[in-house]
Amino acid sequence: KPSGLDVAPDGIRKPLIIRPFQVLKVWLPDCHRYNIAIDTISIKAILLRMSVPILQVDAFASRPFGGNPAGVCLLEKPATAEWMQHVAAEMNVAETAFVVPGDKAFGLRWFTPTVEVGLCGHATLASAHALWEAGRVPKAAAIAFETLSGILTAERDGDRVAITLPARRVALCP
Repeated sequence: KPSGLDVAPDGIRKPLIIRPFQVLKVWLPDCHRYNIAIDTISIKAILLRMSVPILQVDAFASRPFGGNPAGVCLLEKPATAEWMQHVAAEMNVAETAFVVPGDKAFGLRWFTPTVEVGLCGHATLASAHALWEAGRVPKAAAIAFETLSGILTAERDGDRVAITLPARRVALCP
């Protein structure tokens, strides 16, 4: 009889116990109707049980399993680059964002499964969404991120999320 655990009740290593598949109703909150889809399980309830919260958020999605997936790891304190690289490799999505609270802005770093990158738009959107949904930032508040590319901001814009990205001067080629 399935116990709901992924290990046998007697603790002896055996093949995983088969659990019945549950289909959860998916809903789209008004503020992210066309950006990000989440299921009906409360993100706050999930985060309370995780020692290091790691989420997968589908940015630019109008339905589950669509859009552009990004991992988001909500840290309490900075982690080593080596640890973040291992987590990103385990997540195995295009980018995994690591968010850590700061004095004036959240620290934000992005890792692919193989290397750290200097900028990632969809993982920034996903990070802002995760912070709002987890209750770490009031939903009406803008969020500032300190990154390798400078300060980025995210705010709600109707039913979408708007972010600022760095601009660089155009240089003419000789």
